[in-house]
Amino acid sequence: MEPMKKLLFFFSVLACTSLVQAQEAFSAGIGVQVNNYSNDFVGIGGGAHADFRFNELLSVGTTFLYAADLGPSIKPPDLPLPALSVTELSVNVRWYFLRFKGLVDYYFMWQNFLHWFVQGDLGFAVLSAGGVSMTSNWSGIPFMLGITAGVRIMIANAYFEPYIRLGEPFMWGAGFLVGLRLTGKE
Repeated sequence: MEPMKKLLFFFSVLACTSLVQAQEAFSAGIGVQVNNYSNDFVGIGGGAHADFRFNELLSVGTTFLYAADLGPSIKPPDLPLPALSVTELSVNVRWYFLRFKGLVDYYFMWQNFLHWFVQGDLGFAVLSAGGVSMTSNWSGIPFMLGITAGVRIMIANAYFEPYIRLGEPFMWGAGFLVGLRLTGKE
């Protein structure tokens, strides 16, 4: 088995293991994202996220994203830059650093449902330009490393999650997820 397949297999097993062992609060959702996966404009994509929340402060999850360059639809046909597309698979650790509680709940009850977080991402980003696969960085390994910040807005067992992110190789991204808390309670 070649190295890339071994690493993808490892992350897949890790993701499945976290799903099977979920006993506290398991969540899953889908979303869209605008990012810098583009030669000359912006990329847009969609994906899925799943996480297992151990307690009020910490969760571990996995994210899949496919994004494509919007540039080809608006750029002149004589530009030589090929369209980019990317497939990301990552694991992440999320720290919920702020939840509104106490007196704030008395005046703004909806704020009890705001869960602010910072998240570290590590995984793979397999880029393709004009149908030819390429690595995303100098090392020859298609790694993806990033940091994400956002807020999870809980309404019963559903959530809406706007976020922004920075990292390699995408530089920046912004989007939102919608999903459900499938097990456990907050």
